[in-house]
Formats: sequence, structure tokens, C-alpha cells
Amino acid sequence: SQFFGAHEEDTMKKYAGTSIVLLMIIGIITTVFAFLTNGIWLTHIINVPANILDMAMNYITIYTIGLIFQFGYNIVAAILRAVGDSKSSLYFLCVAALFNVILDILFVVVFHWGVVGVAVATTISQAISMVISFIYMFKKFPVFCPNKRYWRLNAEISKHILVTGAPMTVQQIIINCGFMLLQRLVNSFGEVLTASYTVACRLECYMLVPINALGSTMATYAGQNYGANEIQRIKKGNMQSILMGLIIAIIIGGLCFVF
Repeated sequence: SQFFGAHEEDTMKKYAGTSIVLLMIIGIITTVFAFLTNGIWLTHIINVPANILDMAMNYITIYTIGLIFQFGYNIVAAILRAVGDSKSSLYFLCVAALFNVILDILFVVVFHWGVVGVAVATTISQAISMVISFIYMFKKFPVFCPNKRYWRLNAEISKHILVTGAPMTVQQIIINCGFMLLQRLVNSFGEVLTASYTVACRLECYMLVPINALGSTMATYAGQNYGANEIQRIKKGNMQSILMGLIIAIIIGGLCFVF
């Protein structure tokens, strides 16, 4: 975002190329680690009830195989947002969601695969979304096409990316560790409460979507304006974002509380 705003195309391509390579490597490591440690997390950390443990293991084992696809999609979506294209990633997700619904019906209703079918449908949909997003980015923005000069691990750039992303990474780890501990406590009360809590969490995720979207928007907006040295625009945009966030939060909170 910063280099796009400053019109430094060559540096922008270096950061984009390094980001893609770096994130895909981290994605592979994360996928392998998650795949090998699924059982430990479910039994010792989250304490999944014994009567649904097999289903949980089947789902998470297949789901973790698709983590690499999530990494691929997210890095493309981030790059597109950085250059001002936020609509395309929405379209990719719509396509993935449509495929997910169709495959869910096929695997669960027709083939009777149960939880395994849901996991397979999700993984395939994520793979489709990643492939489509890469194809679109290369066609719409040829500057990001694979190039040996840019698609490589640059030590200095990689360090900058990791240092910049570290605070948000730590924040997300702390939040999700808290959720895991809470899930463990909830699971100790039995299957009914576990299901109820899961439904409530899903509702909360939907409630937070607009706020998270504003955060992503401001990250891009601030980065581009910082690169263009438009500091006053960042201050104005920040205040507008906070105001919109408060209004949206009050409306969504009120609707969910009443209904």
C-alpha cells in the first residue's frame, strides 16, 4: 500500500513477490504442523467430548490440508486490496461459497459422507478460490506475474514484512488461545452446551464482519496515503472510520439483542 501510494512500482513488485513466496512457505509449514498435531489439540487442549471426537478428527484432518489454500488466497486478496481492488476478493469468495453449498449438498445429501463431506467441500472450495484469485491477479495486474527477480525470498524485505505483521500475529494468537480455553471449558459441560456455544460464536463472527472490514480498509487507506505523504487524509479517514464503526456496532448490537 505504501509503495503503491508513493508510485514506487519496482519496490512494490519486490514486496509483493517476496510476500507471496514467504506466505506460501509459512502456509506449508503451518499446514504440516496442524496436520500432525490435530489429535493433541482436540484431546488435550480443547478437550472435545468423546462421543464427537471421531467426527471432529475427521473434519479437522481434512480441513488442515486446505490451510495452504487459505494462505494463498489471503495473500492475493491482501495484494489486491493494497492496490485499491477490494471488490475482486469478494467475488472470489462468492464463487467459493457457491461451490461450497453445491458440494455440501452433493457430498452430504447425495453421497452421505457426513462431516467428512463438509470438510472435503470446504477444502475444494478454498482451492478453487485460490486458483481463481491468482489467475485474476496475473491477468488484471501483470506487474505481479511470476518473475525470478521479484518472486524470491529477499532477507531484508522478509524481515520487514514479519516485523510489521508480528504485533497483529501475536494479538490473534492471544485472542484465539483464549477462545480455545473457553471452548475447553464449554466442552466439559457436554454436547448440548457445546453446540449452543458454537452457534453463538458463529453469530458473533457475522456481527463482527463489518468492523473487521473497516479495519482492513483503513490499513490500505492509511498505507497508500502514508506513501503519498498525505498525513492529514489519514487522520480524517481514521476519525470517519471510528464514527462509522460505532454507528454500525450500535445498529448490529441492537438488532441482535432484540431478535
